[in-house]
Amino acid sequence: GMAGVATNKGVIVHPRATDRQLEQLEKIAQVPVGTGSVNMGSGLVGTGLLVNELGYIAGNATSGFELGRIEDVFGFLE
Repeated sequence: GMAGVATNKGVIVHPRATDRQLEQLEKIAQVPVGTGSVNMGSGLVGTGLLVNELGYIAGNATSGFELGRIEDVFGFLE
């Protein structure tokens, strides 16, 4: 859906997801789960983010902070 994006490396979901929801997602997906946004604060990350294990494409209005969060959640930071 639009509220989350998942790969075999991680999951990023709407910033208002509860701790309980994050715990449940981590248990099911067995990968790191984090919250974030795209395009200057949109919580519907699926509308502005395409990710696979090699990289990602984000909407052109996505801020540097949001890009850093995406890279952190999906393990692109070394």
